[in-house]
Amino acid sequence: PPPHRGTFDRQLRILALLLAAVSGALLLTACDSPTGENPNTNGGKVTPPKVTPKTYATTLTGRVTDESTGAGVPDAEVSASTAPKKVVKTRSDGRFTLQVKEHTGTFTLTVKKAGYIGVTISISAKKSNHTVPVIQLAEPYTTTVRGKVITPAKAADPAKGSIITTARVWSSIDPAKKVDVGTDGSYSLQVAGHTGSFTITAEYTAAGNRNYKTSDPRTVTTKGASIDNQDIPLNYGYTTEVIVRVSLHATTTSGGVISNGVTVVITTEDNHEVGRGVTSGTTRAAVITVDHPGRITATASRDGYRGDPSRNSQKSTIDTTASTTTPGSLNLYASL
Repeated sequence: PPPHRGTFDRQLRILALLLAAVSGALLLTACDSPTGENPNTNGGKVTPPKVTPKTYATTLTGRVTDESTGAGVPDAEVSASTAPKKVVKTRSDGRFTLQVKEHTGTFTLTVKKAGYIGVTISISAKKSNHTVPVIQLAEPYTTTVRGKVITPAKAADPAKGSIITTARVWSSIDPAKKVDVGTDGSYSLQVAGHTGSFTITAEYTAAGNRNYKTSDPRTVTTKGASIDNQDIPLNYGYTTEVIVRVSLHATTTSGGVISNGVTVVITTEDNHEVGRGVTSGTTRAAVITVDHPGRITATASRDGYRGDPSRNSQKSTIDTTASTTTPGSLNLYASL
């Protein structure tokens, strides 16, 4: 063979031996590592390469119309979430064209115009051209809301509890516009300029009561001209336990005996019943829990007995701002 062939073979064998030695050294170093991992990989942790998300450029075309008439809405402002300051306006027929660059395939599109409720929709597009479904703009709605202000007990069971006749009602759209409820606890409130959802709140307003309370807001969802049966439970945040005892007398001059079996009815200042009970047990008392604030009246009755009108002995007015109240003993007479 040519003289250079032997030299070439020896060089290849030397290179192979060097590669084997280097590989063995690396293997021994990895085995000596406390974590058992190759220390040449940043402490045994391999940092994944950064992946730049793919971006797209899309030309959007679409049309904005009036929800009620179907006609195109001119001069509506259209923008994408990727570049909210880049705004295009719809043409006279409501059509628009908007170029959206460097998006990841999903973004939002917002359409606004004075006198209409703004709309934001989601767009999913990865092609160079995308047609947006027709976007309808609606004018703000005006709705007359009707209902009653009631106690929580009545909200839980219409046969119980009472209505509240000394209250005001307002909406989140115009909190300064408040209406008083009627003598039957009902209210009628016109809410103008809403977008289809708002809240209404009631407030107890009885004169002389120090504990003004407001209800939790009630959410109303509607686009109609009116909506009924929007009753508002006015939770005062406390209840009062009324403990009433009644003395029965043979005559107006005879002594009385606190007795069982006497019915006691609790009514509000406007004569709505909020609770009743019967005197019983060793305490010979009627224990009645009410959730109506302000002043209430306890009235006792039993067959064969009457109250003395001159003394107003059959009734007692109570302030229910305390958690427990015990009015003076009521008196009924068998003969007046």
